[in-house]
Amino acid sequence: IPIGTDLEDWESGTFTKYEWETGSIYPWELTTSNCFEGTYSARSKEISNSQTSQVSISINVAHADSISFYYYVSCEAGNGSLYDRLEFYIDNSLQSYWDGEVSWSSAAFPVTAGNHTFYWKYVKDSYLAEGQDLAMIDYIILPEKVRETSLENFEKVSVSVFPNPASDYINIEINNCDLQIKQIELCDVYGKLIKKE
Repeated sequence: IPIGTDLEDWESGTFTKYEWETGSIYPWELTTSNCFEGTYSARSKEISNSQTSQVSISINVAHADSISFYYYVSCEAGNGSLYDRLEFYIDNSLQSYWDGEVSWSSAAFPVTAGNHTFYWKYVKDSYLAEGQDLAMIDYIILPEKVRETSLENFEKVSVSVFPNPASDYINIEINNCDLQIKQIELCDVYGKLIKKE
């Protein structure tokens, strides 16, 4: 994964690393059983017939990008009909669903720039339960979000460049900066670009 990528792998042991919405009647929960990788995965809450368990996140996406994740499903197979299933939505548009017995598999979907809400829903029909009767997600690579910055953030940043004067190399030290540095340009005293990385 590229540096700076927003990855949710649940290894914080909470839903607080990002702004997850788990406030539905039957919110998802973390489990240490049958995880894709690491110690934790998110799983649907144990629910009864005709109920839904949901988790979602809203992101202001910076540019055309994608969202990818791993999923696991163990439930009643619909064989083309909508019985128990894991559904994935971008905003209110169903992107795909999975049912039956599906071992850990990956999925990826394109995302346009702008505000979007991503939903994972485990949905049960009105009767019958098969398998473990659950869905799980893990290792979610979120699209790049718009990063809010303000002058307050920059007032705390300190930059040191040394040695001065320099001939072959320089060191750049940046302190108190929680922003991702995308590019560094080095110019001479006349403003001519010397190096760009």
